[in-house]
Amino acid sequence: MSLYEKYFLPKLLDCCCGMEGFQKKRAQIIPKAHGRVLEIGVGSGLNFDFYDFDRVSEIVGVDPAPSSVAIGKSRASNFNSKISFIEASAESIDLESATFDSVVIGFSLCTISDPIMALTEARRLLKPGGLIIFYGAWISP
Repeated sequence: MSLYEKYFLPKLLDCCCGMEGFQKKRAQIIPKAHGRVLEIGVGSGLNFDFYDFDRVSEIVGVDPAPSSVAIGKSRASNFNSKISFIEASAESIDLESATFDSVVIGFSLCTISDPIMALTEARRLLKPGGLIIFYGAWISP
């Protein structure tokens, strides 16, 4: 991992993805999550402010970037709730099947090398009748 990837890029992404437009989208969508939540592409934890912790019992964040996860862990310390992290690829998450009530994937599917496999993995981990919450950015020409 280069110095740029380790030190500069995670802070740049945290800053850019924390801008008003991204935050408005989060405020509309993230409160729909409930129960035990798997967040794929948790990054620096920018969604944490938008979870309704009266409805969410636990968040397990998955991200392959240790530098972003470090920022996320720091941000998670501001919450009196169960937030844990797994440094792993979204295509292969070493967790028991059908154990999450909600799966959140936001602004990260485009960064995953095999998005179909990541979505298959999300479905495997979701309980029957669970909710997949997906949101992303659209760029128009």
